[in-house]
Formats: sequence, C-alpha cells, structure tokens
Amino acid sequence: MRAGRSTTVAVVAGALALTAFAAPAAEAADTGITVSGVVVNGGRPIVVGTTKVVYPVCASG
Repeated sequence: MRAGRSTTVAVVAGALALTAFAAPAAEAADTGITVSGVVVNGGRPIVVGTTKVVYPVCASG
C-alpha cells in the first residue's frame, strides 16, 4: 500500500509541475497610467543594512 501511495503522490506532483510550466504568464493590461514622483519615507534615507551608505536615486533631478 505504501508503494501505491508514493506513486500516486509522484504522479500528482509531476502533473502540477507540468501545469505550472504550461500555464501562460499573467500580465496586466496596458491602461496608459504612469506613476511618477513617488516619495518613500518622506524623502529620508531608508535603513536596509549597517555596512554601506546608499543614497536613493532621484528621477526628477
């Protein structure tokens, strides 16, 4: 009974893997909306680590 159960689990796992590879990628429709001028943390630096200071890149100059 154990061998039959293992085979069934392997078949189901293989079928799920093939379904994941065959499924088309999800894409958002083009709405023409542009997001710009986003400010995070009030423009203050964001602490991510403690070894190196990295300054944010400002797209508006």
